[in-house]
Amino acid sequence: MPVWSLLGECYPIDFSGIDVEWYPARKVYQLTVTGMKPYTNMEVSLSHESHSGRPAYWRTVVVGCVKNGLVMPIPSPYYVTMTLDRFVGSKGVEIVGASRSVRRAVR
Repeated sequence: MPVWSLLGECYPIDFSGIDVEWYPARKVYQLTVTGMKPYTNMEVSLSHESHSGRPAYWRTVVVGCVKNGLVMPIPSPYYVTMTLDRFVGSKGVEIVGASRSVRRAVR
């Protein structure tokens, strides 16, 4: 049954897969995160925590946002990617979801 959301909401959501690949032609790492979002019309993005220096593992949070309007509670897969040119810690990245976090070394 659809739910009506008067206010848009954003919150961390779970993920099921992480992949970090090196692209030598562009000299950059690319992060790919996959999972199931709870609403078919939810937008999923990756949000970085800000730091004053370079941490050992740069934290990136998987965020799902539901805009104002009708919410369709039908789970569907998501796939988001981004380059890690500015968001890699001295040892790697940490991906944070609603219920867990995973660290990946990046060399």
